[in-house]
Amino acid sequence: MSSALSPDDYPAYAANISNKKQAPLGWGKRPALLVLDVGKPYFSESSPLSLLTSTCGTGSTVPATVASLVAAARAGGCVVIWASTLFTNASLRDAGLWKQKLPASVLGVFNEKDAERQHVGFLEGLVPQQQQMEGSGAVPDLVVSKKFASAFFGTNLSTQLQVLGIDTLVFCGARTGGEVRQSVLDAQGLGFRGIIVADGCADTCKETHFANLFDMQAKMGDVVTAEVAVEELQKEWN
Repeated sequence: MSSALSPDDYPAYAANISNKKQAPLGWGKRPALLVLDVGKPYFSESSPLSLLTSTCGTGSTVPATVASLVAAARAGGCVVIWASTLFTNASLRDAGLWKQKLPASVLGVFNEKDAERQHVGFLEGLVPQQQQMEGSGAVPDLVVSKKFASAFFGTNLSTQLQVLGIDTLVFCGARTGGEVRQSVLDAQGLGFRGIIVADGCADTCKETHFANLFDMQAKMGDVVTAEVAVEELQKEWN
């Protein structure tokens, strides 16, 4: 399985990257799709954190790409996990030290106590399916609320994955260098194989997007295209 990355994507970083000839991790016996923060905070035009016009090149297309990944996962009987940042304290006390790094006006897009709530929640047409669909092989989705970047930190995601027998996680969402990278790193430490969908992720600019993709490919997991991920996910995994 070849990487989705080319030195042409970001020559300055690719020229110095370590471990260029590493073997891929490959897919295990039971994969799941992990959708990270694909919702209004990062993918609505009015949000202060919007990635829709990012120079990374994928911001505007991530929702459609994620939709194709979700459809493929459900077709193949793979669990779909939606991990979203959500604060529940009106004063953002549950944001911890993030309050010292980011203004409340920015963190507020993740706050369900926000008076307007215009940026809280999933995107139209891209929402969890939490009930078994009659006549469908798709299993109900899992929904994980988190306070920080990683889908694992402060949640019971690892336990749920172990109970389900999941050994491989396919990562997509936002941001490449934040939520995605931290979740991939934690997954590696917990013994889960990481497959990162390059065109299913977005970040604030080209530099952070590609630098983190190259680094994850070198040290943490396999970076693939959405086309490859869709083909694999829609196989019969049950």
